[in-house]
Amino acid sequence: MIRENCVKTHACGHPCRGFFGEPECLPCLNPECVREARERAEAAGRHDDPRLLLPDTDENTFCSICWVSGLGSEPCIKLGCRHVFHVKCIKQII
Repeated sequence: MIRENCVKTHACGHPCRGFFGEPECLPCLNPECVREARERAEAAGRHDDPRLLLPDTDENTFCSICWVSGLGSEPCIKLGCRHVFHVKCIKQII
């Protein structure tokens, strides 16, 4: 059962906003890190890199399921389509 935030820290120093025990951490949700990752990928011609977040997605973006709080406020999960949701919200949908 998913109960807690991931305790890992990204190389940039920001906390992972995923869930405890996840096999792979989310990309950093800090707005500056998201921007920098997108710029690096686009400069390398990888604008559709599946490791990137969708445009306009960061820790301040509201979960598009609950629309109650930002993605940085609760453990999140990134689906294969690159959408990020609160774990509890996606569990309710499933």
